[in-house]
Amino acid sequence: SLRPLALAIGCYVLALAQRPGLTVADTKVDLQVDPSSFLGDVLGAWTPSTSLGHIWAGQYGGYLWPMGPFFALAEKLGLEPWVVGRLWLGTLLALSAWGMVRLLDAFLGRPRGVAHGVAALVYVLNPYVVTYAGRTSITLLAYAALPWLLLCVHRGLREPRGWWWPAAFALVVTSIGGGVNVAVTAWVLVGPALLVAYELL
Repeated sequence: SLRPLALAIGCYVLALAQRPGLTVADTKVDLQVDPSSFLGDVLGAWTPSTSLGHIWAGQYGGYLWPMGPFFALAEKLGLEPWVVGRLWLGTLLALSAWGMVRLLDAFLGRPRGVAHGVAALVYVLNPYVVTYAGRTSITLLAYAALPWLLLCVHRGLREPRGWWWPAAFALVVTSIGGGVNVAVTAWVLVGPALLVAYELL
């Protein structure tokens, strides 16, 4: 049977094995080198420091949750920037893999078998993940959320009077970095919409 802890450990090991010691300028370099200051700047709509001052672009608001606090907390714990970047990537991979396993639990049931493991591996080890892992990993936040959104839809349609699954869906959607690139959120929501159509038909 597939064990969630082993799956998560494997994802973190994979992330930490990628060029140890090398800090990658993923997304915003100031998020890596001084995340607390970055968050402080983004919390204010106006910055006086550049070109006689300017309003922060709306894109920066997307870093207020969850990527910015993740990096800022790790900085407070004294972790090296390269370690923080790999832990962030490992967390995204672990959430992706575990979400896929939970989705297959809903579709195929238990006990977990080969199909669960293969689906989790393929979802984590593919060209899309490789492309975004080292340059704009916040895009992978929506990717990691997709199986969880599908699970919320699947379960929510079976409990139409409950509030838990719609609330969980809303919380996941607000945590996938739409403030950075709302187009990514829009494309991710196509999946749940298609699942609703499929389930109703």
